Amino acid sequence: VKDNVINEHMREVRLYNGDQYIADRIRAPLEQALRNAWDHDKYVMLLSHSMGTFVSYDVLWRFSHRNEPEYKKYRKYAVDLLVTMGSPMGDASLREFMLVDRWQDRVNETSETELKRYFPANIRQWHNYSAYGDVVCHDSTLEDDFFKSMRSNIGGYKQDDLKDYTKLYNPYQTTRQKPNPHKSYGYLIQPKLSQKIREFFK
Repeated sequence: VKDNVINEHMREVRLYNGDQYIADRIRAPLEQALRNAWDHDKYVMLLSHSMGTFVSYDVLWRFSHRNEPEYKKYRKYAVDLLVTMGSPMGDASLREFMLVDRWQDRVNETSETELKRYFPANIRQWHNYSAYGDVVCHDSTLEDDFFKSMRSNIGGYKQDDLKDYTKLYNPYQTTRQKPNPHKSYGYLIQPKLSQKIREFFK
């Protein structure tokens, strides 16, 4: 089941990566929402789910590193909290495709400057949530894939700024009473996430 789910996501990632017209249309609403918020000096919390976590990561990477004026203008801004729910980004095949195939000119470069370019530099806090039975995020943690390297190569993070919340119970059920532990509604009512959102709005 896990392999079938990830293969389906890989098809979506390949389409996203290979057809720039489609990718631009997918990114555009989030990019514009971030510009609008930053133009008005707003605090930003970005909630993302499933493949939306990859799109959010890609958008933030572009604002961090692309030199076109529509991105570079916002280089000094950051997302105050990125939330990823049910993210497939811990899967090795998807992660390697995302990081290696897309930016393969930097694969063998290990300088500190180049390592920083693997990651968005505009995330103040990133909390990742994964639930029991959610095969999309079968690798339930991002600590070893992203957080550890971000602390080392970007710096300025406290331990809890980049954090995994695992072994959660997603209570969502379909109209036929079948469980769907990947559903976003079940993630959004998690007490740990609810508390974090409450803290953000204080």
